[in-house]
Amino acid sequence: MLAAAAVLAVWAGLQPGASGELLNRAVAAAAAGAGVVGLYGLGFTKILKKENQWTAAALDVVPWLCGVTGATLVFVLSVETYEYFALGQVLIGRTALATVIVALAALVFAALVAALVPGRDPLRLSERGRTVYVYAAEVLLALMFLHIRLTLPELFTGYFSRYWPVIVMCLAFAGVALSEWFRRRNQAILSEPLERTGALLPLLPVFGYWAGNPEVHYSLVLVAVGGLYAALAVLRKSFGFGILATLAANGGLWYFLDHQDGLGLLEHPQLWLIPPALCVLVAAHLNRRQMTAEQSTAVRYGAASVVYAASTADIFLNGVAEAPYLPLVLAAFAIAGMLAGIALRIRAFLYLGLTFLMLALATIIWHAGYNLDRTWIFYVTGIVSGVLIIALFAVFEKKREEVLRVVETLKNWD
Repeated sequence: MLAAAAVLAVWAGLQPGASGELLNRAVAAAAAGAGVVGLYGLGFTKILKKENQWTAAALDVVPWLCGVTGATLVFVLSVETYEYFALGQVLIGRTALATVIVALAALVFAALVAALVPGRDPLRLSERGRTVYVYAAEVLLALMFLHIRLTLPELFTGYFSRYWPVIVMCLAFAGVALSEWFRRRNQAILSEPLERTGALLPLLPVFGYWAGNPEVHYSLVLVAVGGLYAALAVLRKSFGFGILATLAANGGLWYFLDHQDGLGLLEHPQLWLIPPALCVLVAAHLNRRQMTAEQSTAVRYGAASVVYAASTADIFLNGVAEAPYLPLVLAAFAIAGMLAGIALRIRAFLYLGLTFLMLALATIIWHAGYNLDRTWIFYVTGIVSGVLIIALFAVFEKKREEVLRVVETLKNWD
């Protein structure tokens, strides 16, 4: 009865038949409901120091009042949204506009108090269950932002409209940083919701980028998203966040390449395929203890083959005569792969690196012999190859045991 009286009291001050009467009455009802929720949920337990029938009855009513107040706020925002798109403006007075902001801010404060202050939880939830209040506070903040966006659109022009993806990403990074700060202080009630919200916020600029006209390049947005998920992957040791970071970062690279002349997939495939292949190799190495030997071997051969095949395809698509540096790039990848194979004791890297190094050298020799008309290089190559083969057999005959020992060592590599 007191809640109903509060609503009727604020309605009594409104002028019947005025412009926007329905919206103003809904705003007044939401404000009255928010006030009564704060009084019942927090005020009684503060004013009446101990629990009695009045405080128990008030706490029993709080969930119902929260539902009614929430439904009223949803109705207010629905009307504002309709008027904004149908009429181009929201027919609401400044007093009502400010009232909604104050009511939402009061509900945010009450939700945080209920979550953090012992003895102020009207629903008597467990410590983990009180994270619901933090989520509710975040939802209320989002509704407050929506209300301000609809009723005061002039605030969201200029700098905000041009750089809103950057602002959203800054909020996401701030949320993750605060989550880590609270986690290290054993404040799980705050750290978990902030982390999840910070992880979801990047989806707004990723999928809603074209809703406005931002002046930030989409590839930079994706790279920033990849950086955020990479940080979460390191902090939480999460393979899932690592996958998201890889997809976002490579998506940013692909978007950039797709909008550059002469850097298409069929023009320079190694620019498109090598970065994700390297990401797969790094992920496989970091998670090698969770994979079987067969799975690790298959992933390494597959990803390394993509790196070398993409670089080789680049040579055939562009031609050595037009881009003589491409065989050198393939040779550099092959040597790096061989060194990585030796350092990490991985046979796949060593074998594939050696194979494609020979291919790179053969490509250089072919180009020099036919395109540059240096046929003598074929004779020199044949002589050197013969000498090397003879030397290899000589070493094998002279140091058979050492060679066999090396072969057995290679068999024990990953």
